[in-house]
Amino acid sequence: MAENVTVREAFENDGPALAEIERQTPLQLGDGWLVIDRGDDYFAAARLMGAATVLIAEVDGPAGIFCAAPHPAVIGGIERRMLYIHHARILPFAQNKGLGKLLGDSVRDKYAGQSDSNYFYIAPGNRQSQAFARRAENKWSVQPALIDIETAAMRGPAAGRPATPADAPRIVYLLNAAHEAEEMYLPYTVESFSARMARAPKQYSWDRVWLSDRSVVGVWPEGESVSGRFIPLDGGEALESRGAAILDFGYESGGENELIALLGAWGGWLADREMTSLSLFVRLERATGDFSPRLATSVHSTSGRPASPSPAAWAVTASTWTTSTSSSGRLQNFCVGNCARVKACGTLRVRLKRGWAVGGVVDVHLRLRA
Repeated sequence: MAENVTVREAFENDGPALAEIERQTPLQLGDGWLVIDRGDDYFAAARLMGAATVLIAEVDGPAGIFCAAPHPAVIGGIERRMLYIHHARILPFAQNKGLGKLLGDSVRDKYAGQSDSNYFYIAPGNRQSQAFARRAENKWSVQPALIDIETAAMRGPAAGRPATPADAPRIVYLLNAAHEAEEMYLPYTVESFSARMARAPKQYSWDRVWLSDRSVVGVWPEGESVSGRFIPLDGGEALESRGAAILDFGYESGGENELIALLGAWGGWLADREMTSLSLFVRLERATGDFSPRLATSVHSTSGRPASPSPAAWAVTASTWTTSTSSSGRLQNFCVGNCARVKACGTLRVRLKRGWAVGGVVDVHLRLRA
């Protein structure tokens, strides 16, 4: 770039400038623009990730953002170190001048030798980036599904109780029982889960983890700090929305109905606080089996066609993703296409929050160096 550019790590006092950059760089999603507003606490999501790095680029003032968060994951039975790339934004006056590459190179240099793969998410309406993602070969057969539930429709009676530190062994058992065999899941220990609860206690701690005899659900009320505004290209009325994300959930055999009851209880709590959606990230088999009859109107395949229609108890949209592998069987390139709002959740991998962005196709590609 011809301009004098400075790239440095951002800190709490940079929050207002970072939030303004994001408000000024909306995402085009299909037939509209999505403006994300992180309010007075830009770093809310970053705290949940633990060791996230937020870079700010300055060109006679704030001009760009680039974020990364390292975390462990088990892939193919091997523990790997992943690097989640997210929240990349560049103001219009600084675009197409190499600033994005400079920011990316800065992250690469910082984490050189510390990760097996980078990965990132792409909005379904971002045609150029989606085309890049779809060129990857050898789709991976593992298919997670994202279920997005309207909180007012899922409202139920009170269920379970807030957890306490003394519940950590039971919570860890329920989480690992539900997810231990899943790709990208690193099993919890009492120590790692307790550390997670201490990471950002004002946002997500024991009181946000609700426990019954055989099930547990932990929710981040994301709408307390983050909101979205979808502006249709046709000049229609803008849609304001706040949502929430399930960061941890688990159950033992026979506990499925208790999980549904906890989700209903959370639905009421969130709806009362004007948070309109709650996202649940599950394996495709669960979306079309365990949960679909109770939750989903449909589960969308990567072709965009319904994969498994089911009776609707709640107002829900679900979609799936695919991944790619190399010919040697090692996972090859990781980039995920879906919605605008995403978050990595430390030892529980990645949780994807869609909120008001409904529908769309998700593609995932993964690359791990030998």
